[in-house]
Amino acid sequence: MAATALFIQNQITKETEKIKFKVPTTASEAYTLGITMSSLFLHILTILSSQCKSEKGREILNLFAAQEEKEIKTFSSDFKFALNCEITRFYQSGGTIIPLDISKEQIAETKLLITRNLENFFNWMQEIENSFANNPSPDASKYFNTKNVEDVFATCMKARMSIIGLYRRLAKLYPKGNISKAFEEMALTLEKGNENLLI
Repeated sequence: MAATALFIQNQITKETEKIKFKVPTTASEAYTLGITMSSLFLHILTILSSQCKSEKGREILNLFAAQEEKEIKTFSSDFKFALNCEITRFYQSGGTIIPLDISKEQIAETKLLITRNLENFFNWMQEIENSFANNPSPDASKYFNTKNVEDVFATCMKARMSIIGLYRRLAKLYPKGNISKAFEEMALTLEKGNENLLI
């Protein structure tokens, strides 16, 4: 199992090369997934920064890492708010069951699409990490050369845009409600964060 899979072991398991994910059934679980994804990207950025021999390339990687840290704090705050709302609903229901924002039956038809979207993202992150780990040149991979500042920036921004696109696709897979709203809000948070990364 690759380091990325180990890093997110609470959200991902790997059996016979097939990655399985916990599909969010509440808004708080959606934010937990967002925290996990940002943490994964931060993990990759940290690894690449430690391997980078170019000072300018390292500055770009660290800039993106700092933005991910800010967004993890934002998502953590959103998670706490969503969880408090869910706990309130639990007590309002008499404390018998925790009401989900969507039933498992409702997401049965879209579960395969959700899993495929998530697998594609995590596999891409693993590819980037493995590409550097297995390349004889520590500054180069098939994705980018850390000595080329524009190259580093473009690849990091592509990763963020990929995450934004993933959140938007996930939002559309759910019925209108707390979960789809959580994914849309995370996408907006990343879009606003992109403004801090313009160089």
